[in-house]
Amino acid sequence: MTTPVNSFQDILDALERDSSLREQVRSHILTEELLQLPAQFLLLRADVDKLKAGQSRLEEDVASLKEGQARLEEDVASLKEGQESLRAGQESLRAGQESLRAGQESLERRMNRVEGRLGNIEGNQYEERAVNRIVGRAWRLGIEGAQIAFSKTGQSRQDFHDAMAGSVQSSVISQDEYDDLTEADLIVRGRNRHHAVVEISLGPDEGDMTRALRRADILHRAISEQVSAVIAAPDPDPTFAREAEGRNLHVLDIPA
Repeated sequence: MTTPVNSFQDILDALERDSSLREQVRSHILTEELLQLPAQFLLLRADVDKLKAGQSRLEEDVASLKEGQARLEEDVASLKEGQESLRAGQESLRAGQESLRAGQESLERRMNRVEGRLGNIEGNQYEERAVNRIVGRAWRLGIEGAQIAFSKTGQSRQDFHDAMAGSVQSSVISQDEYDDLTEADLIVRGRNRHHAVVEISLGPDEGDMTRALRRADILHRAISEQVSAVIAAPDPDPTFAREAEGRNLHVLDIPA
């Protein structure tokens, strides 16, 4: 049975009683877009909830990132401290190495001085022993009746020095050459007017040959007599002996 509708209140009462009628009225009054609003609102709220959840995760990630950055800054600071410590250690090591090198150099210099002194002592002892042996073997050089004219060991004849002084005064040789000649280890002369300038060495070298030749030339110019340049050494090296002989030097083997 149809209810008569006489007023707007009757319409409202009818809509209240009949849900299907309400739906029909709603579909006639509302557009499709408005009808979909509740569902879209639910979807939007779900998206907002997701966004909030994402924002919370982002905030957590940002907080975690800040913590990581703080740890990184601490690690960087610690690394810088380590680098400074390493740099200081390297500087200390370099200073220690320099000190060690200076100490080694000082020790080497001291050892060289000690070795030099020992070498000089040994060389001087050998020179003292060799002098008489050389005089005794001077006949091998063609020197007859050999005698010591000058020796660094102190066995020198005054007439030798007088003769050299006369040569300097007459400008046959210079004072420097005379001084150089008296640095020779030994000068021997024979009654046959044959002389020898001898360099005595435990380990003869090029310097000994040069000095012997130079001083023999000075003596020859001073006295105008035959002068031999001689190297005296214990067990001289054959190669050295051949080189010396090639330069008109005599080599005597005088045992140590």
